[in-house]
Amino acid sequence: SLNTDVAVDAGSARTTGRDHAGVVAAVVVVAAAILPALVSIATRWGSSLTLVQDGALIDLRVRDILSNDTPLLGVYSQFGWNHPGPVLFWLLAPFSWIAGGRGWGLLVGTAAIQAGTIACTCWIAWRHGGPRWATFWGAVVVLSYAATGPWMLVEVWNPHLAFPLFILMLVMVWQAVVRPWSYIAWSVVIGSMLIQLHVGYLALVGGLVAMVAVRLVLAWRGGTRPDRLRRTVVGGVVGLLVLWTPPLVDALSHRGGNARRLFDYFVLRSG
Repeated sequence: SLNTDVAVDAGSARTTGRDHAGVVAAVVVVAAAILPALVSIATRWGSSLTLVQDGALIDLRVRDILSNDTPLLGVYSQFGWNHPGPVLFWLLAPFSWIAGGRGWGLLVGTAAIQAGTIACTCWIAWRHGGPRWATFWGAVVVLSYAATGPWMLVEVWNPHLAFPLFILMLVMVWQAVVRPWSYIAWSVVIGSMLIQLHVGYLALVGGLVAMVAVRLVLAWRGGTRPDRLRRTVVGGVVGLLVLWTPPLVDALSHRGGNARRLFDYFVLRSG
């Protein structure tokens, strides 16, 4: 009996040690994922900066927020159309206001939004998968940013903001598949933001949505019902209305407007 008790205590100690090591590893990886963005915020805050090229064009449209020329569409493309929606300008506007319209506000905003997105990704992974999954998704962020270099955090550009949001959506879709009906409304919001930031994400978001839809149909047929189905549906519909009303207004005001130009370019190939 004594030997058995000793063996149990030793096994518990090894398990506790592994758990502790896992938590430490997760904290280190998550910190490594978020720290570069925080450093970028600290070093760019109040700096003397003149935005050029795409950053300057984005700055001009951010300044138009709440004016009589408030953007209804996203960043202009050299191919004659705009990206589908104005979410980039709305996300960056508060930081521009804080900076008094100076260029550093947009750089700080770019880094801050990415830091918040990465933190949400790691938090969801930790909450539902524990330290091991937080380590995995944190490592995905670290390796991705290491491969691209510092440009993601020091340039104001819509693809830079879209990339960490795509990783966040992957985590949400993972949970929506494992735990049907979870993060559905938020996935709708993040997916819409991705498409508005860069039209190239339309196919990726569409594929993820299709996968989740199949999973939900199977769950529904299997008798799985969410406790808060109405709240989930209402949240998703509200997110769609808020995000897609500006592009819809543009389309109704200009006989198709940007939506028609996108269709012509990507479907009819007449652009």
